[in-house]
Amino acid sequence: MERTRQGRRPGRHRPDHPTGRGGLLLFIEVDNCHETAEEIAGKLEKYARFFRRTVKDTDGTERLMWRTRWSAPATSSGDAAHPPVLLVFSRIGERNPDRTIARLHELTC
Repeated sequence: MERTRQGRRPGRHRPDHPTGRGGLLLFIEVDNCHETAEEIAGKLEKYARFFRRTVKDTDGTERLMWRTRWSAPATSSGDAAHPPVLLVFSRIGERNPDRTIARLHELTC
């Protein structure tokens, strides 16, 4: 079987990074100032549900589904970490991102 210089088979990616090069796994949500804070809060809830979803792993144990594709270290408190969701606000639309962020904070904290 052919192997790459790093010892991996061609076409195979490291499970801890979608590009196979290692590094930080990050989910990115971009708002062009067209969505309301309520819509963005709804998307964040969908991310939270995704991070809580479980499946049976190959050994039959329940695991968080996202961890079957990506890895992240456990936190110092022992909680299972999940990839961060980065919110990017672009001032293309007519909404003021400062007001959206304040309202989003009220809705999610």
